[in-house]
Amino acid sequence: MTRIRLNNANNTALFVKICNEFEEDIDVKYGRYTIDAKSIMGVLSMPLDKEFTVVIHTNSKEVASRFQELIDLWLVEGDK
Repeated sequence: MTRIRLNNANNTALFVKICNEFEEDIDVKYGRYTIDAKSIMGVLSMPLDKEFTVVIHTNSKEVASRFQELIDLWLVEGDK
């Protein structure tokens, strides 16, 4: 699990685009809510100025590492 903060709609669009490059399921979690990270409308419904958790469902360390590198821009300090 990785904590991120997107801050605005442009970052959200880029984040969703990156998520859609992966075949694996990716979820965004905030409190009790879980949203499909590949859904622009779903992610935009989240409070973008808050931290939330991203989970990529894979057993491949290579895929997880590649995903982590691509979302590095939005990682919360301490998760980098």
